[in-house]
Amino acid sequence: MKVKTSLKAKMALVVIMLFGIINFAIAQDNRGPQKRTPPKEAITACQNKDTGTACLMRTPQGDTLEGICKYTPDNKYFVCMPEGGPQMPPQRR
Repeated sequence: MKVKTSLKAKMALVVIMLFGIINFAIAQDNRGPQKRTPPKEAITACQNKDTGTACLMRTPQGDTLEGICKYTPDNKYFVCMPEGGPQMPPQRR
């Protein structure tokens, strides 16, 4: 009789763990793409400038990056986009 009780307890534990894993996976999937705010240095570098204007910005590490002032793909921010910076994925049509 002890073996059956132990087996039931183990099965219950496995079921609880599976529900936890499934809930975690669903929560991760519902987050969608992470929204990031551009660094303040990138925003400041293009204040009072026109689109396409060359810009320089200093990173928090002290490096200087050259770029071009333009809007982020979501048109939310006007920033200094570094040359050779991260490439945006192609837009779906």
